[in-house]
Amino acid sequence: VTKPAPQDRQIKQKKNWRANLPEMLMRLADILAIDEIVQSIQNPIPPCPPLTRGESNIQNLILIPHRDLHRFPLHALFPDNFTITYLPCAQIGITLQQQQTDTENPSLLSVEHPTSKGFSQLEFAQIESEVICQLFPNPNRISSEHATKAAVETALSQNCSIFHFTGHGTYNFHDPVLSYLALADEDKLTLADICKIDLSNYRLVTLAACETAITGDRTITAEYAGLVSGFISRGVAHVVSTLWTVESAASALVTIQFYRRLQGGKSPVIALAEATQWLRNVTNAELADLYATEIAIPADEVSLCRLVSRLRDKINQQEPNIKPYNSPYFWSAFTIAGNLPDETN
Repeated sequence: VTKPAPQDRQIKQKKNWRANLPEMLMRLADILAIDEIVQSIQNPIPPCPPLTRGESNIQNLILIPHRDLHRFPLHALFPDNFTITYLPCAQIGITLQQQQTDTENPSLLSVEHPTSKGFSQLEFAQIESEVICQLFPNPNRISSEHATKAAVETALSQNCSIFHFTGHGTYNFHDPVLSYLALADEDKLTLADICKIDLSNYRLVTLAACETAITGDRTITAEYAGLVSGFISRGVAHVVSTLWTVESAASALVTIQFYRRLQGGKSPVIALAEATQWLRNVTNAELADLYATEIAIPADEVSLCRLVSRLRDKINQQEPNIKPYNSPYFWSAFTIAGNLPDETN
């Protein structure tokens, strides 16, 4: 009997994991008694005062997961009417509430798909970077080959309010402080490096990268250590990240929708909730229209224009009413840590 090659086994395991994810999330919801938690939120036990007529139901939740629960998409277990954000620990949440961030004139630092040695190219990241930068006046853009450690550290120390990273991230389970964002060539921005930079002027860090939300059991202070907690501990108000590697096209679509809502006046928490809900329900017909009318690529970016054209042609060959990203594999990987939104209770 011929044994399958290791690569074939990995592909099969990945497909099985994706196919079984909805069932596994249902089992996790039962284990954690999510239905009972939701009921207790909606019907508080004394001495908590009951909701009176005219008051709104609780809509926003802060989750501070215990130990390995940091690694699960707990937000996917709650009904859609809840808006959920995460925190590494309660003390960081208290500190963030005391900080003031400038939301009037957001400025963008965009580090774009670094040419990292040993990592695959993120084709759709180029589209993502191009479209997002069109939403901001005078973005500070660091292109692939120029995204060195020195250049990124210098740029981070300047007065931008949003840091957007389209690249690879790696988590080091044995020594979390060595977890890093992969930069140009063999350069790295490690968790240890991040913890040395004052980032309190940043309203938002978006890590459109691989597995950047994973945390481990070694602490920086009292919380689980990871890239997200590193940015939060340095004063960043919100960090958007992913729990696992998401298909590049889906990741780009969510991120573009997120920034459009952000620039439309939504808070980061609400913007991400709406963007992931959009991805969950978007049809092939709607995607084809989006690629045809809303993804504007400059004519001189010939390779990107061809990529968008190929995407549109491929989608037009699919069943128009199918929702290609409805599986929780696509939308539940995206998480946000930090403050709750200001516009709702």
